[in-house]
Amino acid sequence: MASSSYGSPTEVLVGFVSPTEVLLGRQQRVKAERTEELPANIVSSQANFPQVPKPYFDQEMEYEKCQISGEHDFATSEKPNSGDLSNHTALHTGEKPYKCDKCDYSASRKEYLKRHMFRHLPAEQKPYKCDQCDYSSAQKEHLKAHMVKHGGKKSYKCDQCDYATGWRNRLTTHMVKHTGEKSFVCEVCGFSSASKHRLQLHKQTHTAEKPYKCDQCDYTASRKVYLARHKTKHTSEKLACSLCEYSTADSGRLSNHMAVHTGERPYKCDKCDY
Repeated sequence: MASSSYGSPTEVLVGFVSPTEVLLGRQQRVKAERTEELPANIVSSQANFPQVPKPYFDQEMEYEKCQISGEHDFATSEKPNSGDLSNHTALHTGEKPYKCDKCDYSASRKEYLKRHMFRHLPAEQKPYKCDQCDYSSAQKEHLKAHMVKHGGKKSYKCDQCDYATGWRNRLTTHMVKHTGEKSFVCEVCGFSSASKHRLQLHKQTHTAEKPYKCDQCDYTASRKVYLARHKTKHTSEKLACSLCEYSTADSGRLSNHMAVHTGERPYKCDKCDY
């Protein structure tokens, strides 16, 4: 077969349009320009690239701006990557249409939900395993943060005091002590928080909505995690204290109970010695 000056089909497609740049939300318009007709053998090979939508082959991309901020160009809903604009708009509206069916987590983008679902994988399917206990994770960063419990490195350090942690979000929360900034405010009572998630939890105190119902009693909860914790009361499986007769189905409560025996008090006030 004679060689073509156009290179491989993949090379032609990459040069023809730049979907990566569209996905990144570049501010400047990215338009595909046909400098010459594609050879027949390349056009006929479209079937080998089902992941490339047809509009890439027969028409130029069209763009529109965010009506709220007006700061970016995005593919229109009739064109490839139409999720870009709706995903961006969700940043302004706070809408989170992608909901986890195993807990009360919700996300503004589908890829965020997919990333979250790794948390619900069975332990044997999580590739990153602690070599000192039975902890496992689907994400390497989470394992690194966990290793702090075993004396591992605390990668995230405060530049204004000696606080350090293995979790980036905990450092962000800590920094509020220095800045005093709490940008998420409840419009009902004025409660403010540095965490959007905490504000969402707080807002539930203003509503009587408790959609999560126990199928064994009349208990209802505002969050799925509360219902899961409640259901442990109906199981015969208990975690027993090794030092006394206390038992519970909740591992968190057992950990808190053990502090009675060890004298450990990890939660310290930053304004006094309590």
